[in-house]
Amino acid sequence: MFHIHKKTQGVFVIGCSRLGSLLADTLYAQGRCVTVLDHDEEAFRKLSFSYGGMKQRLEATDLEELKQLDFRQADKVFVVTEDDCTNVLCALLLNTLYPSLHILVRLRDMSRQAVLEDTQIEVICPDLLCLQQCSSLITNHDRQSGFQRKERFFPGSRA
Repeated sequence: MFHIHKKTQGVFVIGCSRLGSLLADTLYAQGRCVTVLDHDEEAFRKLSFSYGGMKQRLEATDLEELKQLDFRQADKVFVVTEDDCTNVLCALLLNTLYPSLHILVRLRDMSRQAVLEDTQIEVICPDLLCLQQCSSLITNHDRQSGFQRKERFFPGSRA
């Protein structure tokens, strides 16, 4: 008797950039049903050879193209194209079409977050994540060993 492994937790990744392809590869390896969307079919070359999810060409800001896809089956949609304005517009369009959809959008410029304030769209900002991680590392280091002098953090610099 054969047991068919059914992938669960459908995820859409819009934008097959470095981040988009890494995200799609990782989620697919975790057993999730992944669909990657990008306006440039050449971008799909960034996916690993082991990626077995769906790939589809899509203009992220084209309302008619977004309507043709069934995002209702998705647990999450990651909007991670290389352009903040495209990401914001795509996320807003998806939020209008599917208000209960869990949308996460990457923004490099946090000033663009203001447009999304009255929505349930989650914003991921790489600079803020890095800042939080660095602050956490410094705080944890200070707690473990007391305050350290500047040369401990930056070898070769003078205090």
